[in-house]
Amino acid sequence: MNTNLPLTEQRKEYLESLSLKAYEFQMGMRNYALSELNKIIFVLGTGTLVISISFIGYLKTIIVMPWLLIASWIFFVMAIASNISAHLITYRTSNKKMDAINQSRSSGFTTDWNTNDDEESKKLKKWGQRINWVVFISLGAGMLFLLTFCAVNLLTQNQLRRQEVVQTVQNSTSLR
Repeated sequence: MNTNLPLTEQRKEYLESLSLKAYEFQMGMRNYALSELNKIIFVLGTGTLVISISFIGYLKTIIVMPWLLIASWIFFVMAIASNISAHLITYRTSNKKMDAINQSRSSGFTTDWNTNDDEESKKLKKWGQRINWVVFISLGAGMLFLLTFCAVNLLTQNQLRRQEVVQTVQNSTSLR
């Protein structure tokens, strides 16, 4: 966009309307990021803790490989923290874009706000992509560790119950 050209009234109205739409879009993105952040924190944080704590309550005698449960909690916390970071980057990027739109509007549209070519935007975008991968990988790893913990402990509990049944049967037959 050549910023040295004089602005006609029609062009200025068009740019005003366009910048207003872009500003509203960025406001929506920022609000969406914060809204989703709250939902994700609540669902992941409470859901995994409730499931794992209730499962521990089911395990009445022996807990096998507790490190699997601890590892799953670490990965879930890492996923939540990474997701918070990703949403904060989105929030920061949207604020940066809104500032550029406002600056362009206040200066009479002499600057091009519709660009992501500056170094900070590229850097934020790259970090956002990396953090999203961390979220997905740590969430998957957390689920894998939690499911493995549950499976191992369920199998152990079943074996213990079988042994109890066999022991009870042996005791009752020896009494006869």
